[in-house]
Amino acid sequence: MTELPTTVLPAPQPEKGKGIPFREILALVCILAVAAGLRCFRLSSESLWYDEIASVQYLDLPAFYQFFHQERLIDPAAVPVYFWMEYQWWHWVSASETGLRALSILFGLLTVLLLWYAGRMLFGSTCGLFAAWCLAFAQLHIYQSQEIRMYALMYLFALASMVAVNQAVTKNRPLWWAAHFIASAFLVWTHVFGVLVLVAQGLWLLWTWRRRPLRIMGWGTAQLVYLLPLAVWVQGFDSRLVDEHVSWQTVPGWSALGKVFYAVLPGAFLDADPLLWRTSVVGISSLGAGALVWAAALWAFVARSQSTPGDASQTKWPSADPLSLLLLWCVTPVLILFFVSITLRPCFVERYFGHCAFPLLLVAGAGFARIPKRWRLGAAVAITLAFAGTLGAMDRPLRPDLRGAARHVDAHFRDNETVYLRDPFNTGLAFRYYAALPDERIVIGEDFIELAVRDIREGRGTWIVHTPPGKSGQQTIKEGAREGGMRVDSVRLPGRRPLLVMHVAHHKKTGRGASKRRSAVSPAE
Repeated sequence: MTELPTTVLPAPQPEKGKGIPFREILALVCILAVAAGLRCFRLSSESLWYDEIASVQYLDLPAFYQFFHQERLIDPAAVPVYFWMEYQWWHWVSASETGLRALSILFGLLTVLLLWYAGRMLFGSTCGLFAAWCLAFAQLHIYQSQEIRMYALMYLFALASMVAVNQAVTKNRPLWWAAHFIASAFLVWTHVFGVLVLVAQGLWLLWTWRRRPLRIMGWGTAQLVYLLPLAVWVQGFDSRLVDEHVSWQTVPGWSALGKVFYAVLPGAFLDADPLLWRTSVVGISSLGAGALVWAAALWAFVARSQSTPGDASQTKWPSADPLSLLLLWCVTPVLILFFVSITLRPCFVERYFGHCAFPLLLVAGAGFARIPKRWRLGAAVAITLAFAGTLGAMDRPLRPDLRGAARHVDAHFRDNETVYLRDPFNTGLAFRYYAALPDERIVIGEDFIELAVRDIREGRGTWIVHTPPGKSGQQTIKEGAREGGMRVDSVRLPGRRPLLVMHVAHHKKTGRGASKRRSAVSPAE
């Protein structure tokens, strides 16, 4: 009996002799321009905050090893790749806050470009453009593309590693295996949680090569070249300093897991904020954007199940189906960090797994590409409006305006006054970095309100700089001022995390800045 040939859905192949269509290049340029504009919007109004201060305050040291040694005292879990790039950028390109943010923006734009390439390679040009367009608007990616930290670079290497491993398995070419090895090595030496990307890849390879154990052993052995040195490096972490550095992290609830998948990874919201579902414009826009992205992703699976071999009217699916890789990439790091957080120690922070948005957007792009062409324009307009709504409702600046707070205090500070702040993470370290005050005049502690009220009741001039503590904290300060016969002047600095600057002092017409005591200060000041 003659054996019938097996029909396999071929992988999308580039048309020989033809380059990328001009329309696609023009669309990609527009996407990159939008992405750059959103990442540069009001960039100069962004102050440094704790993590960023930890990254920049020793950059002027003459040698990298000196800088990185000081960095590890503040950030004990640091690994060197990003910090080496940051140090070189500072000394050879731009020694400024805005210049360092430009480095992260560059990494972010390269990620948008690479996501387009990944979508085009896997599911066609429509998928690539859709995924890149969504990433251009994604809140978490915009935020991290401005951050003077390693996360934008981590996301770029995570995407590069995934693109390379898919191509290496599909085409089995040495160049792709080399690219995968290099990208993965840089990934885990940019952030230790990059290892979770390799876990997802390992699970995928276990399934893909389930009948080829020697290949699995070869891949795993190759990873040890950079994972064993990383393990030795991690063993050198000072656990006491690490515990202190992450003491602000809390155990997540199950609702946070749902918000991450529904709103954060689609790009509709910056974090799993408890108030996500109760805000008005932001909540409605986030619900809409998240729903549209997930609808497109689910349609990809529905359309795939309904496709038939040889159906040229639809986007063809590759024989080495990448959907399992994308699915594992999307869920594995998130679930691992979630269950580690509720069983061992809290570490469920959105920036640690922000790259998990990329597989979701790629699958959504695949679903969008399989929508009938007459409906695509309407779907594209709908999701653009939803994303625009989420961004338009975001308060700016995105980080606490500690630069503006420090300048306001400097302008009105009187001799023998004291500034009180709650902790180094939210306000203390960054305020001290910006303020032109002696260190002994700045007190940081969890009992900052109690200490401030003690000084107020003793008649000493006092400043309190904090994220608003609620009515009870403000009322305690005002009651202490009344008891001491003093006056309270407050300035609120707006933003996503607003600051309240309170000055309690005796009523005087003299003194430094007395005539301007009630003047407001702008976030960009």
